Amino acid sequence: MGSEQFKRYKTPISGLMLGGVIGLIVAVALGSVLPWRPPPKKPDFAAAGDAPKTMFHAPSFNGFVNQQGQPVDSSAFKGKVLLVTFMYPYCTRVCPTLASRMVNLETLLRQRGLQDRVQLLSFNVDPEGAAPREMSRFMRQYGADPNSALWQFLTAPAALTARVLKRGFHADYRKIATDQLEQVFAQQRKDGTYHYVPSMRNPLADESHPDYAIIHNSSAIIVGVDGVVRYVLGDANTVSDAVMLNDIIRVLRKEGRA
Repeated sequence: MGSEQFKRYKTPISGLMLGGVIGLIVAVALGSVLPWRPPPKKPDFAAAGDAPKTMFHAPSFNGFVNQQGQPVDSSAFKGKVLLVTFMYPYCTRVCPTLASRMVNLETLLRQRGLQDRVQLLSFNVDPEGAAPREMSRFMRQYGADPNSALWQFLTAPAALTARVLKRGFHADYRKIATDQLEQVFAQQRKDGTYHYVPSMRNPLADESHPDYAIIHNSSAIIVGVDGVVRYVLGDANTVSDAVMLNDIIRVLRKEGRA
């Protein structure tokens, strides 16, 4: 089956070829988006409209810890709608914006009394380079309270992380040495597929000076109470807090939770 994507804005992307998006993949390194790997069974990629769709089942998982080092497994979120994102603490492109989105959503959910019905989850795509300490610092520097249970940043050993994210959520990521990035960018410029994404300030990255970048999926996934993925918001760093909140509420209403 060909690589396929789905975006929220009433515009289905079906049959998108991997070659057509590979430039976007590399050009937004340090926090860029990799294409969605096709689920085992073809999901419904029709436009979302105002009703959530059935796409694929989110994976169950255990063996993860959160930003406080506390063990976490998927059973802890039973009965909740999940908003899932993918980040890493040294990211200077997409992740700072996504982190700010999560902080804003925490406030909006609490204002509407939905904090017990929704869970914000971010998965660390740099499990070998960043531990809970760095994850907690990353959250704090963008205004989050790492002690809050509403937004949790999860990490696990590399093999387990890859299994859950790549096979379960169909979200790719990979590490590239920084001294190889310009070579890749040059090829994308030659191909006419280079896509510039400005760097954002990340004090933790400034302090640590990592010699690598993680190219990763920048989508946000909304999972229903039944464990079925209902929305995939492509390039979630460009999606407003209001759109994310409205889609979460649509899923809650669809499942009788709002």
